[in-house]
Amino acid sequence: MAHDKNDKGRVIIFDDHSLFSYTIDIALSQHGLEVEKFDVGPETTADDILSAAKEFNPDVVVLDLHLGAAIENARFLIPELSTETTDVIVVTGDRNEFQIAGCISEGAACVLGKEISFEVFVSTILRVLHKEPVVPLARREELKRIWQAYQSSKRTALEPFTHLTPREQEVLAALVAGKSADAIADELYMSVSTVRSHIHSILNRLQVKSQLEAVAKALHSDWSPARS
Repeated sequence: MAHDKNDKGRVIIFDDHSLFSYTIDIALSQHGLEVEKFDVGPETTADDILSAAKEFNPDVVVLDLHLGAAIENARFLIPELSTETTDVIVVTGDRNEFQIAGCISEGAACVLGKEISFEVFVSTILRVLHKEPVVPLARREELKRIWQAYQSSKRTALEPFTHLTPREQEVLAALVAGKSADAIADELYMSVSTVRSHIHSILNRLQVKSQLEAVAKALHSDWSPARS
C-alpha cells in the first residue's frame, strides 16, 4: 500500500553508486525531506524500481541515467515514474546533448550533472518540489526538437539493418564482438562456408565492401540485434 506524502516532501533515489546516494540522502534530510535510498544492483530490474517507487509514493524521483547491467540506460523509465504528483530528476555524468534531450522529451523535470555541487543539487530538488520550472519552456521545446531530429536520423541510419535476416543479425552481432568466421561457425553451429555466405549477404544489404565497414556502420548507427 502506498504511503501518504508528508508536507515537506518525499524523495526516492535510484542509483548504483551507494556513496553518491548516501551523500545526497544526508544533504536532503538536513532540509527536512523524507528520503528513501534504493541501491541498484547488477540484478535489479525495471519492475523492481517501479514497484519501489509505487510503494514509497514520492514527490520527486532522483534517477541515475545509467543503471546496472540489467537496466543500463534508464531513460525509458522516466514516463513510467512521472505522474501528476511525481517529478523525475535525472542525474548523469554523461553530458551528451542527445541524452539530455531524450530525458527531457520523456518527461524529466531536469537533467543534472553529477559534477554539480550538493548545494545546487538540493536547491534544484527544492524548486522541483515547489513546482518551479527548472528548465525554461523555450529550452525544453528546443531539446524536444533536437531529440526528434536525432530519432529521425537514427531511424534512417538503422533502416538498412531492418533487411537483415535473424541469422544475419546473429552473425553481424558476432562480428561486432570481434569474433572470427571460424569462431562464429562454432558458436552458431554452422559451417564456415555458411558463415561466409551470411557475411557476403550482410555486406550487400548494408552496401559496404568489407567486414570492417559493416562493423563500423553498426557501431556508428548504434545498432543492436532485434530481441527474439
